[in-house]
Amino acid sequence: MATRRRRPRGTGRMERRGDRYRVRYRLPSGQEVTSTVDTREQAEALLVAMRSETYTADAAGAFDAPKELTLASWSATWMERRDQRVASPTKDHSVWRLYVEGTPLLAMALRAIRTSHVVAWLDALESRRGRTGRLLAAQTVTHALNLVRKCLGDARRAGHIDTNPAQGLRPQRKDPERERLYLTVDEIAAVTACEAIPLRARCCYRFAVYTGLRAGELWALRWGDVTLDGARPEVIVRRSHDRETTKSGRVRTVPLLPGAREALSDLRTLDDFSTEADDLVFPAVRGGQRLQNDDHGWSSRKVRGTARVGHREMAGVRRDVRFHDLRHTYASHLAMGTWTQRPLETAVVQRVMGHREIKTTLRYAHLAPNFVHDAMATPAADRAVGVMGVTGGEIGLRNAQSTTRATPRFPAPPTGIEPVTFGLGSLAAVCGNGLISRRFMRRTYRCCTDHDRRRVDRGERALAPS
Repeated sequence: MATRRRRPRGTGRMERRGDRYRVRYRLPSGQEVTSTVDTREQAEALLVAMRSETYTADAAGAFDAPKELTLASWSATWMERRDQRVASPTKDHSVWRLYVEGTPLLAMALRAIRTSHVVAWLDALESRRGRTGRLLAAQTVTHALNLVRKCLGDARRAGHIDTNPAQGLRPQRKDPERERLYLTVDEIAAVTACEAIPLRARCCYRFAVYTGLRAGELWALRWGDVTLDGARPEVIVRRSHDRETTKSGRVRTVPLLPGAREALSDLRTLDDFSTEADDLVFPAVRGGQRLQNDDHGWSSRKVRGTARVGHREMAGVRRDVRFHDLRHTYASHLAMGTWTQRPLETAVVQRVMGHREIKTTLRYAHLAPNFVHDAMATPAADRAVGVMGVTGGEIGLRNAQSTTRATPRFPAPPTGIEPVTFGLGSLAAVCGNGLISRRFMRRTYRCCTDHDRRRVDRGERALAPS
C-alpha cells in the first residue's frame, strides 16, 4: 500500500481563502505559522521569503520565531481598512482610543484571547466612571463592545483566529430610558414668536420641528436639495456632518409642511448669506458648516467662561427639551395628526424620519396623554380615524356596521362581519405593511360578505309565511 509522503518542514504551502490567499509554513521547531495577504503574487513572494529565512536560520542552527499578532498590531491595520468602508470613522477612533487602548486586552495575542478576557474588560468598562463621577453611559459601553466584536470578527475572517471570543456578549447594565420630550403646539408658537431670538435661529428651529431632520442633516443641507415651488414642495436629505450619506446610509425625501415652507421663505428674505444651489441653508456665523455639537444657540451654556442664556429659555420653555428633541416633536405630532387630516401610520412616519427599523419609530412616536384621553372619551362612531397602534394602522375602535369605514375597494360589511386579517392587525395595517396582498384581501373579504348575504337570504325564506 502506498504511503502518503510527508511534506518536509520549511517548505510551506499556499491556499486560497475567498478573495484572499493564506500562506502556511512550518518552522524547524514544529510550530506552524500562517499569514493572509490580498493577492496571489504577494502570497508567492511571502512563501519564498519565509522558505529562505527558514532554511538560512536552520543552517545557522538558530531560528527566532516571528512574534505573534497582538490585538494592538491587528487593530491598527483594521482601523485603516475600516476608514475606507465607514462613512464617518472619527467617532470610532475616539471610542477605541478612550476605552480600548491602554487596557490589558489590547496587549494580548489574538490567539490567546478568550471570552473570559473580553468579559473582564467589559466588566471593568461598565464599572468605570467618567470625568463627572458618573458611570459610563450604556450606549458608550455598547459602542466600544461592538468595535471590539467587529475587530475580532474580521480577524477571524482573515484567518488569524478560529473563533470570535466577543461573539454573543452583551452589556449587563442598561440605563433607564429617558423620557422623550417634545414641544407642544403652544411651545412651538412661543419659540417662533419670540422676538428675542434672532430670525435666522427661529427659522432653523421651525424648520427642524416641521421636517424632523437630524442636527447633522440640517447643518449639511444645501439650497439645491430644497424644492419650494411647484405642486410637491420637498427636501432631499442626502448627507450629514462630515459624511456623504445620512446616518442610515439612505437618501430620503421629506415633504415640506406649511410651517417648513414658511421658515425657508423667511430665511431667504435675509441678505446675510447667499442662497445658491451649493450654499448651506444653515451655515455657521463665519459661513462654514456648523460643528457636530452645535445647536444654533438652543441650550444655555458657557461661552469662554461666560454664561449664555439659551433660546429655549428665552422663549419660556422650562422643560429640558434638547435640540434633538425637535426631531421627537416632528414624529410625535405626525403620530397624533396635529398637522395632518389624520394620524399618520407608523410606516409613513418611519419613511420620513429615515429609520431603518420600525421599532425605532415606535420609540419616537409616543402620544400625548391628553390625546389618549380624548381619543378614548370620544364615541367610536364619531371618530374618523383610530389611534395609531404598533401594527402601523388604526385600532378597530369602530364596529363593523359603521358606514364611515367603507371605501370603494372595501365597502361597508353587513352586520357581524369583519374583514379577515388573521390576527395581524387592522385591515389597513395588514395591507399597508405588505403582510397580505390587497388582491388576496379583496377576494377573502368578498367571499365573507357573499356568504353572509346567502345566510341572511336563507333565514328570511325560512321565516316567510307559506
